[in-house]
Amino acid sequence: MVARGILVLTLIAVIAAVLVVYRDHSTIEVDLPQERVEEGKPVAASTACIVFVSTTDGQTDLYRVTSEGEIDRLTKSDAVESHPTIANDGTMMLFVEERGRHWVIRKYDLATAIGTDVIVTEREPRSLILSSSGERVTYEEATSTDVPAVMVGDLATGQVTQIAAAAESPFWLTGGTDVGYLATDDDGQVRTALRLWDGHTQAYDAEIFLERGLVMVAGAPNAPRSVYGLEYRDEGVRLVTTNVLSGDVVPHLYIESVPEVSVSLSLAPDGSSIWYRTEQPAQDGAGSEFWRAAIDGSNPVRMTTGVHDASWSPDGELIGVMVNSESEAHLDLYAVDTGQRLLRIPNAWLSEAR
Repeated sequence: MVARGILVLTLIAVIAAVLVVYRDHSTIEVDLPQERVEEGKPVAASTACIVFVSTTDGQTDLYRVTSEGEIDRLTKSDAVESHPTIANDGTMMLFVEERGRHWVIRKYDLATAIGTDVIVTEREPRSLILSSSGERVTYEEATSTDVPAVMVGDLATGQVTQIAAAAESPFWLTGGTDVGYLATDDDGQVRTALRLWDGHTQAYDAEIFLERGLVMVAGAPNAPRSVYGLEYRDEGVRLVTTNVLSGDVVPHLYIESVPEVSVSLSLAPDGSSIWYRTEQPAQDGAGSEFWRAAIDGSNPVRMTTGVHDASWSPDGELIGVMVNSESEAHLDLYAVDTGQRLLRIPNAWLSEAR
């Protein structure tokens, strides 16, 4: 699930062999600051940044790293903090704080370095995604079953609306009014239909997804009422843009496949490039690989292995890649235009410490 946003979808496929040279990177490891930013002291807003979680000193706190390699510690407390996401203009962050039997969605103002409570709930929120205006948030909320509910909250009033009792993977369509999500059947099975919420009270199906066997990835940048989706085919999988009203389909990336490999996609905020993860079954010993390509699938480059999650900076110039190694989890920061790894942050996660 794509903060902010990172947005990820898994399906079963095998990647055809492609002869691409593995991109070699030097490793630049950095140390995290011990002290948090002083309240009342502004943190310079940046849209070229990634927010993340670390337990480097035994506490689960939140940090921000910029494209220049500057790292700010935003929180320092005994509370468990997770699921950070930053606004498109880089001035505000949302995150989840666990307090005993309650969870709180907090808003952190970078101009003042002060956090305030926005939404209090008895069920755990996760995968927070801000609207483009930064005024609302959609997220999954844990339930008594394995299937979460999908919620929308107003940051000004704290009012929360449950838009689906059994659903997952919410995201905002371009414009920040409608919310898309995967609906589930009564038995908890994910359907290949996309449901949309109109921003008020009504949900409606995008039936084109039922007909074509698609599952959504994210709202399509600069294409209102459209979403990126993955289309299942016997001979492979392709990434397409689909207008949810007209059903018009524009193909992009195509991956030949046979069963048994998991593929996950992460798209740049401006829709110009795609980073995708392939994961071989454990018994094959191949593990996961992270690839970078143009949105049409051209110029693929294998970037790294062992990837668990990824998150984009608001301006789309950086991507943070969480990598699991045998000894630890660490966060690699890449420049999107060159594919260069800028730095490595040990003991770091994008959503929550594991």
